[in-house]
Amino acid sequence: VLDWNLNFFGGHTQKVDDTWIVPLNKHQAFELIFVVNGQEIVNFEHDSYLLNSGDFVLIPPGFIHTVSALKNLTYFCFHFDIDDPSFVVGLIQNSPIYFPKDSSVNQEITPIIEDMNKMISSKVYSFEDKMNLQIYLSKMLLKFNSLINKQPTVIGSSQSKYAKTISEMIKNEFNDHGLYFATRFLNGPDNQKIQV
Repeated sequence: VLDWNLNFFGGHTQKVDDTWIVPLNKHQAFELIFVVNGQEIVNFEHDSYLLNSGDFVLIPPGFIHTVSALKNLTYFCFHFDIDDPSFVVGLIQNSPIYFPKDSSVNQEITPIIEDMNKMISSKVYSFEDKMNLQIYLSKMLLKFNSLINKQPTVIGSSQSKYAKTISEMIKNEFNDHGLYFATRFLNGPDNQKIQV
């Protein structure tokens, strides 16, 4: 039985002036930022990326970042969340943050991003529009999944940093929701106490 969710939200395209900046923030979902025109800078943890037209970044959940315009910036941005823990962990551990225009992964994913961007507007979305956005997102995630499966599992400093963030997210989730399940587990069937 399949019981899982795939969410697409916050999609928008925006042209901004050269003084535009998004202060320190983080999200509980993945954020993809694609530069349609111009340049922008993404500061992510201790790294900084200069994005030109056609470049994109994939920011994992829970990571603090800032974004600022550099020159004539138009960008497309959206968030997505999927409740498949093994995929999420694999994507965080094995995917780079920055995908320059000339990289092979960028060239595979950019046509999908451009199709999604064409659909984003202030209109009311039809059922067909919503389904097509989910299809585009699914195609993109399949491309990322292919990238994950090609990467060797090597634990480096960035992977350790990601693992720590994942651990903290799991801990927070447990604190919010886990007490109920822990109580159910410890009480056992018919509320009989289990010795641990």
